[in-house]
Amino acid sequence: IRFTLAILICNIGFSHGDNAARIRSETGYMERDLISTDDDVDLSGLTNTALSANYIEKTGALSSAVVCVNEMDGFDKPRALPFYSGRGDGYDTKLECSAKCQAQGYLVSGRADHGQCWCAEELGYENSAVSDPILYNQYGINTACDCTNVDTADVGHDLVCVTVINVQADFVGCFSDDVPRSLPTFVDNGLSYFQCALECYAKHYQFFGRQYDKECWCGNGITHAVYGQLADTACNCDGNDIGFFKQCIYKIPDEKYT
Repeated sequence: IRFTLAILICNIGFSHGDNAARIRSETGYMERDLISTDDDVDLSGLTNTALSANYIEKTGALSSAVVCVNEMDGFDKPRALPFYSGRGDGYDTKLECSAKCQAQGYLVSGRADHGQCWCAEELGYENSAVSDPILYNQYGINTACDCTNVDTADVGHDLVCVTVINVQADFVGCFSDDVPRSLPTFVDNGLSYFQCALECYAKHYQFFGRQYDKECWCGNGITHAVYGQLADTACNCDGNDIGFFKQCIYKIPDEKYT
């Protein structure tokens, strides 16, 4: 199964058209249309420990799209991007905003009016005012702001320019694990699919896996299968408890992993 990872900052509307990018959610799959065509993005200004700009340029595996979305003031309705990161020095461009959000553990970022930088969880967040998670494109797409000049011009009131960076990965299957681990490099507990993929990809690993309470593991080669493959249904890949010594394994495609 091939799907697309929304890694940094996303802006896409819901659809099931031919141009849909498949994005894995914690509860299944969502298909969303990319608003603009995928173009190579200059990430030379992006510097953080999670994702090396040089590595992005080396692999050529990432592409980007930018769009303007509606935002709320947080009083009448909850914000789509709820976490304020800052403005001014260190927040002068959308790349700097992206780096700041990533450093704080958020994979979604957006530039708002007066150079404000806002961050969000890639799968949305819970709010008591509504029953479903609030997503960063919660209030729809708007063509009123010019996101191509977002670094030098105000976006506009109640508008945000967000960017999506995509990485492809393949679902390999559900596999047993044991000690010593089949994927030897442990990253952390509680990581979302997107966060785990980003961490392992940035560390130059081709395989990554999630197990138990969203533990994230990285590795290379065929070691992921050393303890045997299980039926896909044996792993709860989209749940909070994926499985005890059972892990969902993913692979960066050979043509992307160079």
